[in-house]
Amino acid sequence: MMLTPAVGTVGTRRSLLRSPVGPAGLVLVLYAVWLFLLLPVSHDARDFIHEGRKYIEHGHGSALIVVDSYVVQHGSVGGYDGQYCYYIALDPLHAASYLDVPAYRYTRILYPMLARLLALGQTQAIPFAMVGINLAAMVLGTLAVAAWLARKKRSVWYSLIYGLYPGLMLGVLLDLTEPLCYALVACGAYLFEYGGRNRLWWSAAAFSLAALSRETSLVFPLLYAAGLVCGWGAEGTRPTRLRAAGLFAAIAAGPFLVYKAFLAIALGSAGLRSDLVELRPFGGILASYPWQAAQVGVILCVFLPGIICGCAGLLALRGTLLKPDVWVLLANVLLFVVLLAPSSAQHYVDAGRISAGVVLAALYCIPASDGALLRSKAWLWLSAACWLVLPFVGSFWQVP
Repeated sequence: MMLTPAVGTVGTRRSLLRSPVGPAGLVLVLYAVWLFLLLPVSHDARDFIHEGRKYIEHGHGSALIVVDSYVVQHGSVGGYDGQYCYYIALDPLHAASYLDVPAYRYTRILYPMLARLLALGQTQAIPFAMVGINLAAMVLGTLAVAAWLARKKRSVWYSLIYGLYPGLMLGVLLDLTEPLCYALVACGAYLFEYGGRNRLWWSAAAFSLAALSRETSLVFPLLYAAGLVCGWGAEGTRPTRLRAAGLFAAIAAGPFLVYKAFLAIALGSAGLRSDLVELRPFGGILASYPWQAAQVGVILCVFLPGIICGCAGLLALRGTLLKPDVWVLLANVLLFVVLLAPSSAQHYVDAGRISAGVVLAALYCIPASDGALLRSKAWLWLSAACWLVLPFVGSFWQVP
Protein backbone atom coordinates (compact mmCIF):
# COMPACT_ATOMS: atom_id res chain seq x y z
CA MET A 1 0.00 0.00 0.00
CA MET A 2 2.89 2.36 0.75
CA LEU A 3 4.46 1.84 -2.69
CA THR A 4 1.58 3.15 -4.74
CA PRO A 5 2.00 6.86 -3.89
CA ALA A 6 5.75 6.60 -4.31
CA VAL A 7 5.44 4.99 -7.72
CA GLY A 8 2.87 7.60 -8.71
CA THR A 9 5.12 10.39 -7.51
CA VAL A 10 8.11 9.04 -9.45
CA GLY A 11 5.95 8.69 -12.57
CA THR A 12 4.72 12.26 -12.19
CA ARG A 13 8.26 13.55 -11.85
CA ARG A 14 9.43 11.63 -14.90
CA SER A 15 6.46 12.92 -16.87
CA LEU A 16 7.27 16.49 -15.86
CA LEU A 17 10.92 16.05 -16.83
CA ARG A 18 9.81 14.96 -20.28
CA SER A 19 7.09 17.58 -20.65
CA PRO A 20 7.62 20.90 -22.49
CA VAL A 21 6.07 22.53 -19.43
CA GLY A 22 9.20 21.74 -17.41
CA PRO A 23 11.72 24.00 -19.19
CA ALA A 24 9.06 26.65 -19.90
CA GLY A 25 8.15 26.73 -16.21
CA LEU A 26 11.79 26.98 -15.21
CA VAL A 27 12.29 29.92 -17.59
CA LEU A 28 9.22 31.60 -16.10
CA VAL A 29 10.55 31.17 -12.56
CA LEU A 30 14.06 32.35 -13.39
CA TYR A 31 12.89 35.41 -15.29
CA ALA A 32 10.31 36.24 -12.63
CA VAL A 33 12.97 36.06 -9.91
CA TRP A 34 15.33 38.16 -12.03
CA LEU A 35 12.71 40.84 -12.60
CA PHE A 36 11.63 40.66 -8.95
CA LEU A 37 15.20 41.49 -7.94
CA LEU A 38 15.58 44.22 -10.56
CA LEU A 39 12.35 46.15 -10.13
CA PRO A 40 12.80 47.15 -6.46
CA VAL A 41 16.19 48.72 -7.23
CA SER A 42 14.88 50.41 -10.37
CA HIS A 43 13.49 53.90 -10.43
CA ASP A 44 10.60 52.82 -12.61
CA ALA A 45 9.72 50.25 -15.27
CA ARG A 46 11.00 52.94 -17.65
CA ASP A 47 14.52 51.94 -16.62
CA PHE A 48 14.15 49.04 -19.05
CA ILE A 49 13.55 51.44 -21.93
CA HIS A 50 16.87 53.34 -21.71
CA GLU A 51 15.51 56.67 -22.87
CA GLY A 52 17.70 59.46 -24.17
CA ARG A 53 17.11 63.20 -24.43
CA LYS A 54 18.53 63.56 -27.94
CA TYR A 55 15.55 62.36 -29.98
CA ILE A 56 12.93 63.81 -27.64
CA GLU A 57 14.49 67.27 -27.95
CA HIS A 58 14.77 66.98 -31.73
CA GLY A 59 11.20 65.72 -32.16
CA HIS A 60 7.99 67.71 -32.32
CA GLY A 61 4.23 67.32 -32.47
CA SER A 62 3.52 65.04 -29.52
CA ALA A 63 2.20 66.08 -26.15
CA LEU A 64 3.10 62.65 -24.71
CA ILE A 65 6.75 62.29 -25.75
CA VAL A 66 8.44 64.92 -23.62
CA VAL A 67 11.52 65.48 -21.48
CA ASP A 68 9.88 64.93 -18.11
CA SER A 69 11.40 64.63 -14.65
CA TYR A 70 12.28 60.96 -15.19
CA VAL A 71 14.27 61.68 -18.36
CA VAL A 72 16.06 64.59 -16.69
CA GLN A 73 17.10 62.50 -13.67
CA HIS A 74 17.66 59.06 -15.16
CA GLY A 75 17.85 59.38 -18.94
CA SER A 76 21.03 59.37 -21.00
CA VAL A 77 21.96 61.42 -24.03
CA GLY A 78 21.34 58.99 -26.87
CA GLY A 79 19.37 56.18 -25.21
CA TYR A 80 18.93 52.80 -26.87
CA ASP A 81 16.60 51.04 -29.30
CA GLY A 82 13.85 50.26 -26.77
CA GLN A 83 13.00 53.95 -26.61
CA TYR A 84 11.74 53.89 -30.20
CA CYS A 85 9.28 51.12 -29.37
CA TYR A 86 8.17 53.13 -26.36
CA TYR A 87 7.62 56.33 -28.34
CA ILE A 88 5.55 54.48 -30.96
CA ALA A 89 3.49 52.87 -28.20
CA LEU A 90 2.99 56.24 -26.49
CA ASP A 91 1.91 58.16 -29.57
CA PRO A 92 1.81 56.07 -32.76
CA LEU A 93 0.51 58.92 -34.92
CA HIS A 94 3.13 61.50 -33.92
CA ALA A 95 6.23 59.47 -33.03
CA ALA A 96 7.99 59.69 -36.40
CA SER A 97 10.03 62.82 -35.66
CA TYR A 98 11.29 61.25 -32.41
CA LEU A 99 12.86 58.26 -34.19
CA ASP A 100 16.30 58.01 -35.77
CA VAL A 101 15.03 56.27 -38.96
CA PRO A 102 11.22 56.48 -38.78
CA ALA A 103 10.25 54.07 -41.55
CA TYR A 104 12.75 51.51 -40.24
CA ARG A 105 11.51 51.73 -36.64
CA TYR A 106 7.84 51.73 -37.62
CA THR A 107 8.46 48.49 -39.51
CA ARG A 108 8.63 46.65 -36.17
CA ILE A 109 5.15 47.75 -35.23
CA LEU A 110 3.67 44.71 -33.48
CA TYR A 111 5.50 44.98 -30.15
CA PRO A 112 4.74 48.65 -29.41
CA MET A 113 1.14 48.40 -30.56
CA LEU A 114 0.57 45.26 -28.51
CA ALA A 115 1.99 47.07 -25.47
CA ARG A 116 -0.35 49.99 -26.10
CA LEU A 117 -3.30 47.60 -26.44
CA LEU A 118 -2.51 45.72 -23.22
CA ALA A 119 -2.00 49.00 -21.36
CA LEU A 120 -5.47 50.10 -22.56
CA GLY A 121 -3.88 53.33 -23.79
CA GLN A 122 -2.77 54.31 -20.27
CA THR A 123 0.66 55.87 -20.73
CA GLN A 124 1.91 54.96 -17.26
CA ALA A 125 1.08 51.30 -17.83
CA ILE A 126 2.91 50.99 -21.18
CA PRO A 127 6.42 50.38 -19.69
CA PHE A 128 5.02 47.58 -17.53
CA ALA A 129 3.17 46.10 -20.50
CA MET A 130 6.39 46.07 -22.52
CA VAL A 131 8.21 44.10 -19.83
CA GLY A 132 5.25 41.75 -19.38
CA ILE A 133 4.99 41.01 -23.11
CA ASN A 134 8.65 40.05 -23.36
CA LEU A 135 8.47 37.90 -20.23
CA ALA A 136 5.45 36.04 -21.64
CA ALA A 137 7.20 35.77 -25.01
CA MET A 138 10.25 34.07 -23.51
CA VAL A 139 8.05 31.50 -21.79
CA LEU A 140 5.95 30.94 -24.93
CA GLY A 141 9.03 30.62 -27.16
CA THR A 142 10.66 28.12 -24.81
CA LEU A 143 7.42 26.12 -24.62
CA ALA A 144 7.11 26.01 -28.42
CA VAL A 145 10.72 24.90 -28.90
CA ALA A 146 10.38 22.27 -26.15
CA ALA A 147 7.14 20.96 -27.67
CA TRP A 148 8.84 20.66 -31.07
CA LEU A 149 11.76 18.76 -29.52
CA ALA A 150 9.36 16.44 -27.69
CA ARG A 151 7.60 15.58 -30.96
CA LYS A 152 11.02 14.83 -32.45
CA LYS A 153 11.84 12.47 -29.56
CA ARG A 154 14.60 14.75 -28.30
CA SER A 155 15.10 16.11 -24.80
CA VAL A 156 12.87 19.08 -24.11
CA TRP A 157 15.63 20.58 -21.96
CA TYR A 158 17.64 21.63 -25.01
CA SER A 159 15.07 24.44 -25.23
CA LEU A 160 16.79 26.12 -22.27
CA ILE A 161 19.58 27.11 -24.67
CA TYR A 162 16.95 29.32 -26.30
CA GLY A 163 15.14 30.35 -23.13
CA LEU A 164 18.30 31.42 -21.31
CA TYR A 165 20.16 32.87 -24.29
CA PRO A 166 21.64 36.22 -23.13
CA GLY A 167 20.90 37.90 -26.46
CA LEU A 168 17.18 37.38 -25.79
CA MET A 169 17.56 38.18 -22.10
CA LEU A 170 18.85 41.56 -23.25
CA GLY A 171 15.67 41.90 -25.27
CA VAL A 172 13.71 41.64 -22.03
CA LEU A 173 16.10 43.90 -20.15
CA LEU A 174 16.03 46.63 -22.81
CA ASP A 175 12.42 46.41 -24.07
CA LEU A 176 13.39 45.20 -27.54
CA THR A 177 11.45 43.31 -30.20
CA GLU A 178 13.47 40.07 -30.38
CA PRO A 179 11.72 38.07 -27.61
CA LEU A 180 8.28 38.53 -29.18
CA CYS A 181 9.60 38.01 -32.70
CA TYR A 182 11.35 34.70 -32.05
CA ALA A 183 8.55 33.41 -29.83
CA LEU A 184 6.28 33.79 -32.86
CA VAL A 185 8.91 32.14 -35.07
CA ALA A 186 9.06 29.20 -32.66
CA CYS A 187 5.27 28.93 -32.76
CA GLY A 188 5.35 29.07 -36.54
CA ALA A 189 7.96 26.30 -36.74
CA TYR A 190 5.93 24.06 -34.42
CA LEU A 191 2.67 24.69 -36.27
CA PHE A 192 4.34 24.05 -39.63
CA GLU A 193 4.75 20.38 -38.73
CA TYR A 194 2.27 19.75 -35.93
CA GLY A 195 -0.50 22.30 -36.34
CA GLY A 196 -3.15 19.90 -37.54
CA ARG A 197 -5.22 20.02 -40.69
CA ASN A 198 -4.66 23.72 -41.36
CA ARG A 199 -1.10 23.70 -40.06
CA LEU A 200 0.42 25.57 -43.02
CA TRP A 201 -1.94 28.50 -42.70
CA TRP A 202 -1.65 28.76 -38.91
CA SER A 203 2.12 28.57 -39.28
CA ALA A 204 2.17 31.26 -41.98
CA ALA A 205 0.02 33.51 -39.78
CA ALA A 206 2.49 33.17 -36.90
CA PHE A 207 5.39 33.93 -39.23
CA SER A 208 3.59 36.99 -40.60
CA LEU A 209 3.24 38.39 -37.07
CA ALA A 210 6.92 37.65 -36.43
CA ALA A 211 7.87 39.65 -39.54
CA LEU A 212 5.94 42.63 -38.17
CA SER A 213 8.04 42.33 -35.03
CA ARG A 214 11.39 41.99 -36.77
CA GLU A 215 11.83 41.60 -40.51
CA THR A 216 14.90 39.34 -40.24
CA SER A 217 12.59 36.51 -39.16
CA LEU A 218 11.43 36.15 -42.78
CA VAL A 219 14.42 33.87 -43.34
CA PHE A 220 12.44 31.08 -41.67
CA PRO A 221 9.16 31.08 -43.63
CA LEU A 222 10.76 31.80 -47.01
CA LEU A 223 13.02 28.77 -46.71
CA TYR A 224 10.14 26.72 -45.34
CA ALA A 225 8.22 27.70 -48.48
CA ALA A 226 11.16 26.48 -50.56
CA GLY A 227 10.98 23.23 -48.64
CA LEU A 228 7.32 22.85 -49.59
CA VAL A 229 8.25 23.13 -53.25
CA CYS A 230 10.82 20.37 -52.77
CA GLY A 231 8.27 18.10 -51.15
CA TRP A 232 9.03 18.64 -47.47
CA GLY A 233 5.88 19.24 -45.48
CA ALA A 234 3.49 19.04 -48.44
CA GLU A 235 2.00 16.23 -50.48
CA GLY A 236 0.71 16.04 -54.02
CA THR A 237 2.02 16.88 -57.44
CA ARG A 238 4.61 19.55 -58.08
CA PRO A 239 1.98 22.14 -59.20
CA THR A 240 0.03 21.43 -56.01
CA ARG A 241 3.15 21.94 -53.92
CA LEU A 242 3.96 25.12 -55.81
CA ARG A 243 0.52 26.54 -55.05
CA ALA A 244 0.84 25.60 -51.38
CA ALA A 245 4.29 27.16 -51.18
CA GLY A 246 3.15 30.33 -52.92
CA LEU A 247 0.14 30.76 -50.65
CA PHE A 248 2.25 30.00 -47.56
CA ALA A 249 4.85 32.60 -48.57
CA ALA A 250 2.13 35.13 -49.42
CA ILE A 251 0.51 34.80 -46.00
CA ALA A 252 3.85 34.84 -44.17
CA ALA A 253 5.44 37.75 -46.02
CA GLY A 254 2.47 39.52 -47.63
CA PRO A 255 1.33 41.63 -44.64
CA PHE A 256 4.90 42.80 -44.11
CA LEU A 257 5.31 43.82 -47.76
CA VAL A 258 1.95 45.62 -47.81
CA TYR A 259 2.84 47.44 -44.61
CA LYS A 260 6.25 48.44 -45.99
CA ALA A 261 4.52 49.87 -49.06
CA PHE A 262 2.19 51.82 -46.76
CA LEU A 263 5.19 53.21 -44.83
CA ALA A 264 6.88 54.21 -48.08
CA ILE A 265 3.80 56.24 -49.03
CA ALA A 266 3.04 57.65 -45.58
CA LEU A 267 6.61 58.49 -44.55
CA GLY A 268 8.26 58.91 -47.92
CA SER A 269 10.70 56.07 -47.25
CA ALA A 270 10.63 52.28 -47.05
CA GLY A 271 13.16 52.38 -44.23
CA LEU A 272 15.72 50.26 -46.06
CA ARG A 273 19.15 50.71 -44.48
CA SER A 274 22.36 50.03 -46.37
CA ASP A 275 24.40 49.50 -43.18
CA LEU A 276 22.69 46.30 -42.05
CA VAL A 277 24.71 43.84 -44.13
CA GLU A 278 28.44 43.66 -44.87
CA LEU A 279 29.11 42.04 -48.25
CA ARG A 280 32.66 41.02 -47.32
CA PRO A 281 32.69 37.79 -45.26
CA PHE A 282 33.47 38.72 -41.64
CA GLY A 283 34.05 42.28 -42.77
CA GLY A 284 31.91 43.57 -39.91
CA ILE A 285 34.29 42.43 -37.22
CA LEU A 286 37.47 42.87 -39.28
CA ALA A 287 36.61 46.54 -39.75
CA SER A 288 37.33 47.23 -36.08
CA TYR A 289 40.74 45.51 -35.93
CA PRO A 290 42.78 45.83 -33.70
CA TRP A 291 40.03 44.64 -31.41
CA GLN A 292 39.13 45.98 -28.01
CA ALA A 293 37.50 43.94 -25.23
CA ALA A 294 33.98 44.58 -26.61
CA GLN A 295 34.88 43.17 -30.05
CA VAL A 296 36.66 40.16 -28.52
CA GLY A 297 33.42 39.44 -26.67
CA VAL A 298 31.48 39.52 -29.93
CA ILE A 299 34.00 37.16 -31.55
CA LEU A 300 33.78 34.63 -28.69
CA CYS A 301 30.03 34.85 -28.04
CA VAL A 302 28.64 35.35 -31.57
CA PHE A 303 31.14 34.64 -34.33
CA LEU A 304 32.77 31.52 -32.84
CA PRO A 305 29.50 29.63 -32.10
CA GLY A 306 28.11 30.83 -35.42
CA ILE A 307 31.04 29.27 -37.28
CA ILE A 308 30.68 26.05 -35.30
CA CYS A 309 26.98 25.86 -36.15
CA GLY A 310 27.69 26.66 -39.78
CA CYS A 311 30.18 23.80 -40.02
CA ALA A 312 27.70 21.44 -38.35
CA GLY A 313 25.02 22.56 -40.79
CA LEU A 314 27.25 21.90 -43.79
CA LEU A 315 27.99 18.40 -42.50
CA ALA A 316 24.29 17.80 -41.89
CA LEU A 317 23.54 18.54 -45.54
CA ARG A 318 25.00 15.17 -46.45
CA GLY A 319 22.03 13.28 -45.07
CA THR A 320 19.18 15.73 -45.48
CA LEU A 321 19.75 17.95 -48.48
CA LEU A 322 16.11 18.94 -49.01
CA LYS A 323 15.03 19.66 -45.42
CA PRO A 324 14.79 23.40 -44.81
CA ASP A 325 15.89 23.19 -41.15
CA VAL A 326 19.54 22.95 -42.17
CA TRP A 327 19.19 25.64 -44.82
CA VAL A 328 17.53 27.96 -42.30
CA LEU A 329 20.50 27.53 -39.96
CA LEU A 330 23.00 28.17 -42.76
CA ALA A 331 21.07 31.24 -43.93
CA ASN A 332 20.99 32.70 -40.41
CA VAL A 333 24.71 32.06 -39.96
CA LEU A 334 25.46 33.66 -43.33
CA LEU A 335 23.32 36.77 -42.83
CA PHE A 336 23.76 37.43 -39.12
CA VAL A 337 27.28 36.16 -38.47
CA VAL A 338 29.38 35.96 -41.65
CA LEU A 339 27.85 39.12 -43.18
CA LEU A 340 27.12 40.93 -39.91
CA ALA A 341 27.52 44.66 -40.52
CA PRO A 342 30.24 46.73 -38.79
CA SER A 343 27.59 48.82 -37.04
CA SER A 344 26.24 45.65 -35.39
CA ALA A 345 29.51 43.85 -34.72
CA GLN A 346 31.01 46.29 -32.25
CA HIS A 347 29.05 45.36 -29.13
CA TYR A 348 27.51 42.17 -27.81
CA VAL A 349 24.27 44.03 -27.03
CA ASP A 350 23.76 44.49 -30.77
CA ALA A 351 25.34 41.33 -32.19
CA GLY A 352 23.95 38.99 -29.55
CA ARG A 353 20.32 39.82 -30.17
CA ILE A 354 20.67 40.08 -33.95
CA SER A 355 22.07 36.54 -34.09
CA ALA A 356 19.28 35.05 -31.92
CA GLY A 357 17.92 33.37 -35.04
CA VAL A 358 21.09 31.28 -35.22
CA VAL A 359 20.42 29.90 -31.73
CA LEU A 360 16.83 28.98 -32.57
CA ALA A 361 17.74 27.48 -35.95
CA ALA A 362 20.52 25.41 -34.36
CA LEU A 363 18.01 23.70 -32.07
CA TYR A 364 15.85 22.79 -35.05
CA CYS A 365 18.90 21.14 -36.65
CA ILE A 366 19.42 18.67 -33.82
CA PRO A 367 17.56 15.79 -35.58
CA ALA A 368 19.36 16.40 -38.88
CA SER A 369 22.77 16.68 -37.22
CA ASP A 370 22.16 13.50 -35.23
CA GLY A 371 22.01 11.53 -38.45
CA ALA A 372 24.98 13.20 -40.11
CA LEU A 373 27.24 13.38 -37.04
CA LEU A 374 26.39 9.99 -35.50
CA ARG A 375 24.34 11.66 -32.74
CA SER A 376 27.33 13.65 -31.55
CA LYS A 377 26.30 16.97 -30.06
CA ALA A 378 29.77 18.34 -29.42
CA TRP A 379 29.00 21.19 -31.83
CA LEU A 380 25.89 22.13 -29.87
CA TRP A 381 27.58 21.99 -26.45
CA LEU A 382 30.52 24.09 -27.66
CA SER A 383 28.13 26.62 -29.15
CA ALA A 384 25.97 26.64 -26.02
CA ALA A 385 29.04 27.31 -23.86
CA CYS A 386 29.86 30.34 -26.01
CA TRP A 387 26.26 31.53 -26.04
CA LEU A 388 25.34 30.98 -22.39
CA VAL A 389 28.54 31.18 -20.34
CA LEU A 390 30.98 33.59 -21.95
CA PRO A 391 28.68 36.66 -21.97
CA PHE A 392 28.43 36.43 -18.18
CA VAL A 393 32.10 35.63 -17.62
CA GLY A 394 33.20 38.56 -19.76
CA SER A 395 30.40 40.89 -18.65
CA PHE A 396 29.73 41.97 -22.24
CA TRP A 397 26.42 43.54 -21.28
CA GLN A 398 27.14 47.24 -21.40
CA VAL A 399 24.68 49.24 -23.46
CA PRO A 400 26.67 51.25 -26.06
